[in-house]
Amino acid sequence: MNSLTHIAQIGYPACLDNGLLMERDDSQGYVGSSFSNTIIGSLTRNGSSGGPWITNFGVRPTLTGTTAGSAASANIVIGVTSWGYIDDTVKTQGASPFTSSKIVTLVGLACGSVPAACL
Repeated sequence: MNSLTHIAQIGYPACLDNGLLMERDDSQGYVGSSFSNTIIGSLTRNGSSGGPWITNFGVRPTLTGTTAGSAASANIVIGVTSWGYIDDTVKTQGASPFTSSKIVTLVGLACGSVPAACL
């Protein structure tokens, strides 16, 4: 399977701590064959919708004797929780990719207005 990446999902799902705490769910993500959605395995449910999906999540260490590789940028939001199954036994959620012209335009406008927020 190609287009695999590690994704940190952030949200306030009602099924964990009654939705009172921000939760992090880590999963391998892949691009599904239908609708080109990104799909992850996820325990979270109601309340996680709209939460960000982040690659290279966290504070980057100071590198000594190595490089960050080809995906050096940290904390890149690649989608938001958009859908999941009603059946609670299916532990899968999905997100539409941030590659449509609408989101690219929106991000471009936002970064043009406040460039420091997009570093």
